Amino acid sequence: MRGAIARVTGEGFRGIYHHRDSYPSSLGKTLWDTYQKVGDLETILDCLIDQHPGGWSSLEGAARCYCHRDWDKGDSEGWEVNQSNASRLGVEWVYAFDVPNNTMLVIRSFNPSGAKVIGAFGLGNPDALWSVVATIDLKGIEPDWKSIEEIEED
Repeated sequence: MRGAIARVTGEGFRGIYHHRDSYPSSLGKTLWDTYQKVGDLETILDCLIDQHPGGWSSLEGAARCYCHRDWDKGDSEGWEVNQSNASRLGVEWVYAFDVPNNTMLVIRSFNPSGAKVIGAFGLGNPDALWSVVATIDLKGIEPDWKSIEEIEED
């Protein structure tokens, strides 16, 4: 499942691509746990987005970024992901951080019919819609990640 780690912007969100295991129970939980350990959202976003503009294969286990890789050959520039191009790139889950409010928005793509978008990068539905399915207070209690995955578009 493709995803993105992003910052909230005036136009929506902007960040970097995350290739594997981007479900809330995986990437969402990893980001939550990272905040609980580090406690400084700007430091986390600087590391995950600004210092790794090529994006990530995965943050699970032995985290692998695309911009500092020696484990694979290919394009190391990655993709900047925003609300205009994310669904076309096959992104289904976005974790957009609102730094002033210390929250993480969990945003999910849906087809205009309401059905969940399924796709691989470059094969997503460019007409998909984005919906915030959860707003998580990073200083609050840990959410039920599986229940967030099951939320359907209203």
